[in-house]
Amino acid sequence: MKMRTTLAFSLAFCVTLVYSADRTWDGGGTAANWSLAANWDGDATVPSVNDALFFAGTYRLSNTNDLAEGLAFSGLSFSSGAGAFSLWGNAITLGGNVVNNDGDTQTLNLPIALDATRTFNAVSGNIAVSNTVSGAGGLTKEGAFTLYLTASNTYDGVTTLNTGTVVIADANALGST
Repeated sequence: MKMRTTLAFSLAFCVTLVYSADRTWDGGGTAANWSLAANWDGDATVPSVNDALFFAGTYRLSNTNDLAEGLAFSGLSFSSGAGAFSLWGNAITLGGNVVNNDGDTQTLNLPIALDATRTFNAVSGNIAVSNTVSGAGGLTKEGAFTLYLTASNTYDGVTTLNTGTVVIADANALGST
């Protein structure tokens, strides 16, 4: 009986695991669209649900998410030595954190939905969010550099400032709460 219970638990646990891969932007494509595999390391595949996206290098710094609207990613990271990226296009669901490990300001111009409380960590440079942040989650600010929130945001969770500075440019920049 114990063997059956353990096996059932193991199978149930395995079914709930979600595979994700790391995808690193290298900008090697013929246009600055996320749907071109040549823009991602390995040139073989484009990001899919729950992948972690890393932006590195200095090619095609202004690029467009032309993947499915609302696709969930397990985080956005800007690598040390990256240029000043500006991400545009379709909305994403943020299933992880945003981290800027580069000295440049990284700008998120695409709508972002928070599925839980997410951290925006301005470790080495600023993060500017110029489009709507929505969703059930909250926002936690980490890192010595500045987080700029310039849109009228509608996220429902709490905004927590642990370190650094948050600059707001709209009366509703800190969400609905």
